[in-house]
Amino acid sequence: MNYQKLKAKTAGAPITFIIMGICLIFAIWYEFNPQISRDMAVLVVQSYLQPWRLIASAFAHYGVTHFLLNMWALYLFGPTIERSIGSLRFAGLYLFTAFGSAVFVEFTQVFQISQPSYTAGASGAIFGLFSVVIVLWRRLHTDVRGMLTLLAINFAYGFVVGGVSWEGHLGGIIFGAIYAAVVLLITPDPAPPTRLRYGNQSLVGAPSLGDMQNLPQHLLAEDALDAQQWKNSVRLRNAWQIFATVALFAGVWWWHLHLYAPYVRMVGDISI
Repeated sequence: MNYQKLKAKTAGAPITFIIMGICLIFAIWYEFNPQISRDMAVLVVQSYLQPWRLIASAFAHYGVTHFLLNMWALYLFGPTIERSIGSLRFAGLYLFTAFGSAVFVEFTQVFQISQPSYTAGASGAIFGLFSVVIVLWRRLHTDVRGMLTLLAINFAYGFVVGGVSWEGHLGGIIFGAIYAAVVLLITPDPAPPTRLRYGNQSLVGAPSLGDMQNLPQHLLAEDALDAQQWKNSVRLRNAWQIFATVALFAGVWWWHLHLYAPYVRMVGDISI
């Protein structure tokens, strides 16, 4: 890939490549000190005592192959999704699905659905991205069968090959869908004003400079009002999405604490 193609690929998607850069740092670190990935990984009880693992685990990998597979998937899908929903929402999406998938791994380990093991990697968050694409495409009445097939193949791969966390993948799918439904679909982007009316006549689409110069002043004032209403709608949308994202994180955090509540009540504290 030449420089121009790489520049075009990275344009408008800074968060994707920041995430990839952080993962690269820890992948290199792993080659010199393999213990680093375990120190960042999710493991029942340890994640209660060190809750930062619930996010940090999404940036750690076990070896070059694990790192490259996840980064390739993130490189293919991340920039497109980020440009579609915006960088801040993409950051919230990645962190929330990473957090949610990590707590789901805890859930399966606490209730002995799966064996306790050190779980790390970006794949939970990446499966969350897949889930968001499917939900948004479905809302747009786009054919999602190809994406569903890709998701099913990758999910089934976790049962065929040892050492792959199907729990993290399933958690990513679930929490990606939740984020899409609560944050992205409840308040879609307001359409900007594209129609200017004058009496029984109207201009459709963005008017040219010549159109604007020839329009009466009261029509321009009406358009300014429409633009202000649109800006207010955008502000309202942004406020809701911030509130919804914080509320989702708080809800998953409550679930994380609640998983250990019976043990805390029983022994008064948890220690290793």
